[in-house]
Amino acid sequence: MYSYLYGSLTFLIFITILFTKSRSGIGATVITITLSLIYLLYRSIRSKKKIFPLLLLSFSLLLSTFLIGSPWTPNPGEIQKTLSVGGPLLPAFEKYLNQVGLSSQLKPLDTEKLSDQEKWQVDLESKGIRVGGSNSMEIRSIVWKGAVELGKRRPFFGYGLETFGYTYYNVRPEEHNLVSEWDFLYNKAHNEYLNLLANAGLIGLLSYLLLIAAIFKVFLTSLIKEENTLHTALLLGFISILITNYFGFSVVCIALFFFLFPAIVISSNEESKKEMSLKIKFPTITATLVVFFLLYFSMKLFTTWSADIAYAGGKSLSQYGPTYLSDAIEYLTTAVKTNKNEPLYKSILAESQAQAALYLSEQLKVLEASTPAQTKDKFKG
Repeated sequence: MYSYLYGSLTFLIFITILFTKSRSGIGATVITITLSLIYLLYRSIRSKKKIFPLLLLSFSLLLSTFLIGSPWTPNPGEIQKTLSVGGPLLPAFEKYLNQVGLSSQLKPLDTEKLSDQEKWQVDLESKGIRVGGSNSMEIRSIVWKGAVELGKRRPFFGYGLETFGYTYYNVRPEEHNLVSEWDFLYNKAHNEYLNLLANAGLIGLLSYLLLIAAIFKVFLTSLIKEENTLHTALLLGFISILITNYFGFSVVCIALFFFLFPAIVISSNEESKKEMSLKIKFPTITATLVVFFLLYFSMKLFTTWSADIAYAGGKSLSQYGPTYLSDAIEYLTTAVKTNKNEPLYKSILAESQAQAALYLSEQLKVLEASTPAQTKDKFKG
């Protein structure tokens, strides 16, 4: 009963991920489900249980992939259309097949059977003009190239955590100007490992890899001592995190699972249930220094926060036209005075002041020629 329930849940999750068309998500899911099926098949054979539920689940997953399609494989509707009008059956693999003298194209493309929109697209593509967005892997490879270059320039400690959005544009490859996302801001390398290399250097990357190795040791040690289905599932989930992080980056919930999965394994072991107590005595001077630094950094944090609040208010008002420019400049001036080390505040303040000067200049031009000189001088002041 439970095997069919778990199989149904796996099937529904797999279909949901298929509809996202996310290459990294689908790839990680396929790998983890394949490993899960191999593990379950091994357990079923060893315990002499029926393997029919596993075969049924495997067939269901393959059938759903065929019916829904994926970023690499067409669904029946797409296959039928390709057979009717021609063209490659597997466009995602056609380039690689051509390199070895093969092709998935069964007959030439019949443009007369295409719609006007499709004819226009084919005509542009034949001239080498891109239609739609660039391939995501093409864009990633370009950004990865920039991340590697940053790692070469500062190989040991990198440029600092969360600085990729600033440093990448110093090494941005020329080919990035030829993709559809040429004007996008890239604050991550879309590869957690290369992102660490660029931001924290080899020291940071090797520390992260050592942490992963230590977590694997925790999982394997636990599984060697006692076969545990929950721990196996957590291990496979952890592997899926490592795969998706290769094609993306660790968002908040993924980072939480990265530490939560091994924490569950450690907390469920018998050794971790032993209670320990440790008394630490702080000298008066040490305690005073700790309190002082806490207060100091709390004040610094409050100053940064208040400056950011003033900046946000000033930037928002500056976008509502000349009427609110004076208030915007007042807010931005406060932000600059509060945090003088933030160049962004100064940049937006200068831009707002330039807008105000331009507005006043335009107002001067529309004054009547008969306006007394005294009035003009007063307006200029």
